[in-house]
Amino acid sequence: EKASPTSLKITLRLIGEGRKQQIGQCLILDFRICCHLLRRELSKDFFEGCRAILVDRDRNPKWEPPRLDMIDDEMVDRYFAKIDDAEWEDLKLPERHSSHIPSTSKL
Repeated sequence: EKASPTSLKITLRLIGEGRKQQIGQCLILDFRICCHLLRRELSKDFFEGCRAILVDRDRNPKWEPPRLDMIDDEMVDRYFAKIDDAEWEDLKLPERHSSHIPSTSKL
């Protein structure tokens, strides 16, 4: 009840995806999800959590949707998709030539 059900589902998927990707791919995906959260187009839960903890301090966030069983895979998929806006673009990391060993998850 304390954590956003949407954020829980996103985090679970992100951990699973991260196990199969290199660090650069993980950073790009993390950035993309953060951008979706900050844009508030898919959900306002991040700001609701900040309100409940930092602003009003009532510790009573109103998550939307309020339960895990109300969040389907399609809803979570939208956070992993590229942002459909010409003003936004994915994180671009510089090429690394010094290391020949790919960084992968140890989890």
